[in-house]
Amino acid sequence: MMEKLYFVVGSQDLYGDECLKQVAADSKEMAEFLNEKLKGIAEVELLPTVETSELCISNLRKASNDDDCVGVITWMHTFSPAKMWIKGLQELRKPLLHLHTQANEKLPYDSIDMDFMNLNQSAHGDREYGFILARMGIVHEVVAGYYKHNRVIAHIKRFMEVAKAIDFSRHLKVASFGNNMREVAVTDGDRVESQIKYGWECNYYALGDLIEIIKGVSEDETDKKMEEYFANFKFNENARMLSVIVHDNLDGNTLFVGHVGVLVPAKDGYLFVEKLTFEEPYQAIKFATKEDVYKYLETKYQDYTGEGLAKPFIMDNEKWVETK
Repeated sequence: MMEKLYFVVGSQDLYGDECLKQVAADSKEMAEFLNEKLKGIAEVELLPTVETSELCISNLRKASNDDDCVGVITWMHTFSPAKMWIKGLQELRKPLLHLHTQANEKLPYDSIDMDFMNLNQSAHGDREYGFILARMGIVHEVVAGYYKHNRVIAHIKRFMEVAKAIDFSRHLKVASFGNNMREVAVTDGDRVESQIKYGWECNYYALGDLIEIIKGVSEDETDKKMEEYFANFKFNENARMLSVIVHDNLDGNTLFVGHVGVLVPAKDGYLFVEKLTFEEPYQAIKFATKEDVYKYLETKYQDYTGEGLAKPFIMDNEKWVETK
């Protein structure tokens, strides 16, 4: 199912039926436009205009309880007293975007009157609403500009992608096997804190549980899955991954990646970026040619062999490097 953004528009019941009907009509038009522009990314669903505190609570509670909703866009068409929003905002548990816009791109100077100004009070209503968000310390995104402009749409799309990522994070389940290396600090994560802050459910499982699953997967299934991965993976020619492949026979004959680094073009040569150990920082070495980098890696790992073991070899992206 397509993720949803709820569109919540602010006003108040003191404006009367005629004004509120126009607010609803303009809000519907705006929601339809946003839906068209966000097609394939999100579905924009318009909720009833916030005329009272009770409607605000109902709308934002609905957003918080709807698993398909990943975020909320709010806009004040008219003036909307900010205290009316407090209890509703306290209910909200989804990412919030404050869209500071107008129903009209330009002011109709030839026909403008008090009715028009009474209806189109975003400059007043959005300032009032922005104040209460700041007063309550609610983290939110602000987009200012006419809602049909490409810049505004692009900003809303970025918000949507972040909201989707936050939603994914809150439903993420992580299985960990084994533990970090003795005396190593950098990989010692806090599973409790990660769930409190990000929603990640990180739980430990015994290696024996993993082994039983591995035993149930055939070599053919593994090869087929790897072919599928490689078919969908496109290497960037400007950033090459160099891997040193090492042979091991302690527990059967296996090949594994013993070291990896990234090779990028630089002025008059190449930079090779690598990290040798957990304790040391990343380092970058400049070489004149790619062949010099290959020679560097070949020499560094030439002793990683022994009786019955193949010599280490180098992969440049997906290609085997033939060295002399």
